Parts: sequence; C-alpha cells; structure tokens
Amino acid sequence: MPGKKNSNRFRQSNDTLAPPKLLAAARDSRLVIFAGAGISMAAPTNLPSWRDVNRIVVRSLAASAAAAVGEPLAAKAADLILARHEQEKLPPEYQAQVLAEFLHDRYFEVLRHLDSDRPNPTHLAIAWLARLGYVRAVITTNFDRVLEAAFAAVGTSLRRCFQPEDFRALASDLTRFDKKDGPCHLLKLHGSVDDPATLIDTLAQRKRGFAAPVLDCVRHLLRSYHWLFLGFSGLDLEAERNYLALEQEAERAVGFTWFVREKTEPKPAVVRLKNIYGERGSLVHGRLPEWLLDFADSLSGEPCAWIDKHTRNAPAVDDKANTVALEMAATKWAADLTPSVSALSLTFVVFACAEPQTAVQLAERVFQALEEKTKARVQPSSDFLLLKALSANTVALLLDGLGRHEEALHWFNAAVDFAETAHDDDTRDRIRGNLAHSLEMLGRIEEAQNAYQSALAGYRKRGEPAPLAFGLSGLAAHLIRQFRLDEAQVLAEEATQWATKAGDERFRGIALTHLGQIAKLKGDYPTALKLLTEVEELFRRLGNDEAVAAAAGNRGEVLAALGRFDEAERIQHAVLRVNERLDRRDNQAANFLSFGTLAELQGDLASAESWFNKAFEAFGALKNPLMEAFALYRLAGVTTKAGRFEDAIRLAETALPRVNGRNAVLTLDLWNEIGTASLKLGRIGRAEEAFRHVHTLTEANRASKPHAAGDDVAAVAPGSLLWIQYRSGKVHTLILTNGKIVVLGFTTSEMALRVLDLIVQRFPGDDLLIAQTEGSARATFEQGCVADGARAEDYWFVYEGTDEFAKIIASLEVQQPPPV
Repeated sequence: MPGKKNSNRFRQSNDTLAPPKLLAAARDSRLVIFAGAGISMAAPTNLPSWRDVNRIVVRSLAASAAAAVGEPLAAKAADLILARHEQEKLPPEYQAQVLAEFLHDRYFEVLRHLDSDRPNPTHLAIAWLARLGYVRAVITTNFDRVLEAAFAAVGTSLRRCFQPEDFRALASDLTRFDKKDGPCHLLKLHGSVDDPATLIDTLAQRKRGFAAPVLDCVRHLLRSYHWLFLGFSGLDLEAERNYLALEQEAERAVGFTWFVREKTEPKPAVVRLKNIYGERGSLVHGRLPEWLLDFADSLSGEPCAWIDKHTRNAPAVDDKANTVALEMAATKWAADLTPSVSALSLTFVVFACAEPQTAVQLAERVFQALEEKTKARVQPSSDFLLLKALSANTVALLLDGLGRHEEALHWFNAAVDFAETAHDDDTRDRIRGNLAHSLEMLGRIEEAQNAYQSALAGYRKRGEPAPLAFGLSGLAAHLIRQFRLDEAQVLAEEATQWATKAGDERFRGIALTHLGQIAKLKGDYPTALKLLTEVEELFRRLGNDEAVAAAAGNRGEVLAALGRFDEAERIQHAVLRVNERLDRRDNQAANFLSFGTLAELQGDLASAESWFNKAFEAFGALKNPLMEAFALYRLAGVTTKAGRFEDAIRLAETALPRVNGRNAVLTLDLWNEIGTASLKLGRIGRAEEAFRHVHTLTEANRASKPHAAGDDVAAVAPGSLLWIQYRSGKVHTLILTNGKIVVLGFTTSEMALRVLDLIVQRFPGDDLLIAQTEGSARATFEQGCVADGARAEDYWFVYEGTDEFAKIIASLEVQQPPPV
C-alpha cells in the first residue's frame, strides 16, 4: 500500500491498488459493500457454491427416488442433470424454480441448512471496516449468518434487515443509514435461513423484482454511497439487465468498484454496467481475502493485525464439514418428501433440460409406483390423487411432445379424472390446457377449442399470473395454427405481460415465440428476427435445447425468406441435429418442411418435393392429419411451379378430406391450388368451382388471410400479380369499358385484400375467378398465367402506385363508373 509495509500472511501477491475514489469514499464513511456467495466459499467458512448446492439437492433427490423408479434410472436422471450443470446449461436459479413450482415451501426447507458460524478473513475484514466507520451498510444475497458471526466476533453492532417489515421500517426513515454513530445495516436481499419463508432463490422470484421498500433503500444507498462488490459475479445482471436498479440509477448513483477474481474475466453485463457509469465505475482484479485486507490496511493497520491473530488462534476445522452437513440434511429432506415426490421432482428438472425420453420413463415409473400403493389404500387422500394427476399429466405432456398424441390423450383424460376427484380446479385446468393440444393434433378441432377456452376461463377466474400466461399462450398457439393471427397476437401480448408479472421466463419465452411466429407469418421480418433472437438467448440461459432449436428454426425460415440461404441452411441442419438427439419426431417433420421451403425459394423444385414428401410421411407416422394436409399443400404448390398441374390437383384433393372442418385457411389454400392448376389446364368449370369455395371461405373467415402460393407469409405476396376475371358476361360493366380483363399488380398484401373486399361489395352477384403469380414482371405473367388461347393484349396491367390504379380504387370506393 502507498507508503506502508505489511508483513501479514494475507498480503496480496500482485500490485493491484484500490482506486482513489474507493479510498476516498471509505475515508469519508460513504462506502457500501455488496457481498455475494463468493465470500463464503473460503476457509474456514467453506460453504459450497450455488451450483454445488444444486448438485447436492439433485443427488439427494435421486437417492430418495431410487425406491420408486429404481436406482439405475434415478442415477441416469441425476447424471443427466449434473452434466447440464458442468456445461453451465442449467442455471441454479432455474432449477430452483422448477423444483419450487412443484414442491412449493418444501423446497426452501433444504436451504435453511446452508449456514455456518465460522467467518473467514473476508467476513472479518468487512466487519472491521464497519467497526471503524468506513462502511455504513452491507448488502448481501447470501442466506447464511456468517456476516452476523463476523460482526459479533469483532464486537461491533449490526442491524439486520431481512423481513418485509424490516425493510418497510427502514424505508420510512432513510436517514438512519447516514447516522455515523448508528449501527451498520445488513440488508439481506434474498432472506435469511432464520426464516425459510423469506428466502429468494428461484428465477421467477428474481425476475419479479424486489418490493418497493427494498428498492427505496437500494436507491438511497446508490445515490449516497460508493459501492464495493465482493464475491459477486454479476450473473443476476445477465438474467435481469436492471437488477437492483443499477442501470436505471446510473446517472444519479455515486459509483462502484467491482472486484473480479484474478485469472477470470468479468461478465459481459458487468463490463456493460462499467461502460454506462464511465469514470464512476471501475474493476479491480485480485484474490480474496488478500485484496480486501490490503485495502483495509491502507485505511488502518488494526484490522489485519487482529484478523491475523484471530485466525492463528482459531481451532482447526474440517474443510468439508459444512458441505457434509448440508449433504446429510438434504438426504433427510429428500427422504421426508417420499420416493415418489422425489422422483417426480427429478422428472420436472429433466423435462426442463429438454430430455423427454428419460423424463417420460421417470414419469411412467412414478405412476406405476403410485398405482401399486393405490391397491393398498381403501380411500386415497386428496394429496395422493393429486400426485397421481400430476404424474399422469407429466407422462401425457411428454408423449404429446414426442408426437404420440393418441397415447397422450389417454393419459391426459386419466389425469383430469384424478384432479377432479381431488377437487383441485387449478390442476384440472392446467391439464385441460395440455389436453387441448393433443385433441388439436388429432384433428378434433372443436373439442380442442372448447378445452383451450375452458382452461383459460378457469385461469381468468383465479387471476394468478403464471397460469394465465400459460393458458393465453396455449390458445394463441392454436389460433396461429388456424392462421387467425390478429386474435393470436392479442393473446400472446397479454401472455407476455402476465409472464413478466409472474417473473416466469419460460412462459415469457413461449409468448415471445408466438409473437415472433406471428411477425414471420405477417411478413414483418425485422420484428420476427428481433423477437426470435431474444427467445433463443432466453432459452439458452435456461438450458432448454429444444426451445432454443425451435426459435432458431423459425429464425432460419425468416432468413430464407430474406434470401440469406446459406445462413438459413446452416441453422436448419443444426436444429435437425438437436431434434434427432431428443427424438422429437414432430419437430423433425417440421424441419423437413423448412428444408423444403428453403429449396423451393432457391428454385430447386426437385429437392423441395423430396423434403415435402419426407414431411408428409413423418406426419403420417405421427397420425397428424392437419400437418399431413399442410405437407400436401406445399407439395401441390411445388408441382404447380414445375408445370405438373394434374399432380397438383391430385395432391390438393388428397389433402382436403384431412383438413375440411379443421382449418378453414388451409382448406382455402388447397382450393386455391386446385383452381389455379385447373386454369392452367383450361378447365374453366372446375376452376370456377374451386374459386367459389375460395370466395366462400374468405367471406366466412375474414379474420384469417390465405397463403400466397410458395409464400407462407401473406394472403397476397407483396410484389405479386393478382388477376381478377369475371365470367358472367359483365366484363364491360365491371372495372373496365374496353372489354379487357384487369390484372392488378400489388406491392402490399393489405392493398390486395382491400381491393378484393371492394370488388365483392360492388359486384356481389358476379362469378369471380382469382389467380395469382409471384413476381411483378409482365413477362412472367404472360408465360405462366394467361390461359391457353388468350393474348396478353387482352389484359390490362395496372400497378399499385400509378394514377390508373388510384382511379380504379377511387371508383370502387364511391360506387361510380370505372375509368375508361
């Protein structure tokens, strides 16, 4: 230190110095220390890291679960989860959320054993800095009571604050922090092991944010004191950018110094925060406790001398004692949960890891174990029936995800019966929401809609944010598959709001996925890319490979539509590898559709046809008639482009029975393919019949928009030609007076739909033929769309944006004679 020599055995090994602003704040008694879990890992405290705590919990659950599902399967599940930990693909706070959602308060009981009464030199140095008046407050996310033990050891007063009423009292008089003769305040933001009800450990709890009194205290300290971050990686800032209002208060905050362990790099979020604070933010590197003791020594020689003597005289301790104590407590905790509950807990974590095959094995074994117990029970309790409902629902949900919808339906129905017998309406509604998807995939659309709506009505009645987000997302997804995009968007936006309020990142990610899909289908590619990229990052943080792959696949489709084919192909191959590993056959089939679309956009019709055929076969194996019909629709579009009009009609007609009454927009698309191909073959009567179906379905489904051929985005693709031909002999009284057939060139699908509505309103009795081709070049139209025997000069080409086009639209709007 400047001008001083220190012989203590904790001497810092490098020449890192404390920033001048940090020293000045301490000397002016304007320092706050933020202490993370890293300060409690050194000897003699030796508390495990958060990842180690989660590993202990997993191993304890597996040991208990072995009695219900067998040791090999329990061990396999534990190994799978722990491998995720090693890969840093399962954040501790997300695992905690998954377990707490099932176990509720019982989960937090295990955390009360994360404690020690043996402070290490870092704790003692913090206490000494407070004793000497340099530190006015300590903020910590730790549950343990080691800091309290340190303050007691150095003989300085401390006012703890971890109950809601504590923070309310402190926020009512913030001047208490500034009284130099008052005690140091310890703000335990995530609660204390004294009371498990105060503990904050899950991702959802963190995302919901802190109560107003807590934030009032934090803001006051930010604006009045320099903060020193110790043992805190900043991972919370990665998950929540404005954690503790650190970014929000940047302009008014005094500043901070962030300690980074030597030979490590600060988290990107920490670097970003430093850049926002500018000269008021600094990073220092070193080791604890050495760096902190050097800092304390630069202020006073007393702390280091006392700490050195105290640690030399302290009795020797077993470095693993606290970890062993936690392991023993966790083993008892898991045993008290019962083997079936422990096994189902493991199942939910494995499910969160997107490993459905192992998860379904676990859930089936749990249900079998419960069935065995049922035989010995005369009258099962409500809790027991609820456990059976949850296990059956889990099996069903996993089977549904694997595309085994008929099996899933059986399990869902059983789960609903168990939940109703247990008189648990919330669980029943959740299961109904899941059941609806299987019904939809099996083509039972009306039943599915009733189930979606019934579940959502139950959630609205109870008003709980997370279930509401779940129910809204389920119905939104259904409406997207029905191409009722505007309705779906309203629901998905509401789902996002409820998920945010609940702090549930998983449900927020699902809702954002739906919004990204809607933007993609509407052709709003910039918004789609932004949303889907955000979803990928969100689920990557949660360690959910399946959800990451789904978002990436959607993003790949957007890139393909934008002509970025190489990027799109790389993404789709990566997505397919994930779906093959997870044995998600439904997702693999969807991948085949994406590859087909990519090939079609590149003009490789043979490859596109091959991929669409693979998709058709895959959906057939999954007994999914709706998606079979969609694959056939894509095949019909490709064969039309290839000039094989007979094949296109045959494919579309094969698809119609699979989709009639189940999806009006897809039915409309198929009739449009039949009409277009019939026109190519000169079969005017068949074309008229097909286009009458198109017109009827369009009128009945105005909230939906039909697909453009070869383009899954809009009703009429921007830049396409739409030709409108009346066959009733009233051509002279329609739009033109020169006997020609009008061809309108649109740059936006919205204008195309508007013109169609105007024509139908003005000429409701005429028989109307409509066809479309991509690309606005007249030569393309003449080659592909003019019926045999007709001449291009018989058509009048009018393009959006021209004076003639404006005159036509104006005449339709005011019901006056058209321009000549």
